[in-house]
Amino acid sequence: MLLQMYNLLHAMLRSGRDCEFYHRLVQFIDSYDPPLKGLHEDLNFVSPRIGEVLEAVGPIIFLSTDTKKLRNEGFLSPFHPRYPDILTNSAHPMRAQDLANVTSYREWVLFGYLVCPDELLRVTSIDIALVYLSHFFVYFFLFFDFQVALKENLVLTLFRDEYLLLHEDYQLYVLPRILESKKMAKSGRTKQKEADLEYSVAKQVEKMISEVHEQALISCDVIHRERRILLKQEIGRMVLFFTDQPSLLAPNIQMVFSALALAQCEVIWYFQHVGIASSKSKAVRLVPVDMDPNDPTIGFLLDGMERLCCLVRKYIADTLLAAFMDARPHVIGIKRLHAYL
Repeated sequence: MLLQMYNLLHAMLRSGRDCEFYHRLVQFIDSYDPPLKGLHEDLNFVSPRIGEVLEAVGPIIFLSTDTKKLRNEGFLSPFHPRYPDILTNSAHPMRAQDLANVTSYREWVLFGYLVCPDELLRVTSIDIALVYLSHFFVYFFLFFDFQVALKENLVLTLFRDEYLLLHEDYQLYVLPRILESKKMAKSGRTKQKEADLEYSVAKQVEKMISEVHEQALISCDVIHRERRILLKQEIGRMVLFFTDQPSLLAPNIQMVFSALALAQCEVIWYFQHVGIASSKSKAVRLVPVDMDPNDPTIGFLLDGMERLCCLVRKYIADTLLAAFMDARPHVIGIKRLHAYL
């Protein structure tokens, strides 16, 4: 609906014909209540492609949730984890670039499965009997990434202060589709081996969606607080390191941008969720999220981000020159930093 309204406004501002957009917008609102059911049908033909994209971003989401690995492997550190005495650029330059986009990847996953719920049951049908274990292995990581994304969030921002209550919408619009698929698999409408696998997957997804809401109410702030502490420590080290060694700022620009992007995401997440009350699936009453309104990590993060941005501004000319002479990924990072600063 937002896209249709945007198209309508765009046409009007450019003095174009807008009459064809009215029909589509009215039809979309009038034919489906709620409109999310209309999105399920509209996106049905591209659903497999969306599923492939969501599966592809799974590993980086999995990495971003493992704070211990991020710390031990030096993904956000200018020191090489195995050679701490040698001044070098980031040990994982490509992963640093991926981590800078992980916030968008999480949104893709949460929005993607909300509008294409059948992709939660995605199982490749190439000779199920021979590759059952490999499919289960791939599905396990896909399932885990989706579960982590749900466990970390209670709201999903649509536009500015407009948001969805994430778990309520999944229980209202996704869970019925999963139950329907489970019923069809049990009735034996597909081949037996495929039906057994589909039924097993649907049963796991049903259980996860039913249980993860309560887990999110309890653990989402704990997960994000641990991540804020990690980012506070790493950004603090970056500020000290690049103040002393500004010549190494350019080779590490992707890592700097990743740290700033992740910190920005955590600050926004905190203010989006503080004061939020969510209703449990089996009760009408609203349950507030247990969060500390005086959490000191927020102030430390904001201060560290400002100091790191000041360093980048101070050495922006040298960083730009080194980036253009070095490699294209650094140029991409610089452009993003310009937008961020």
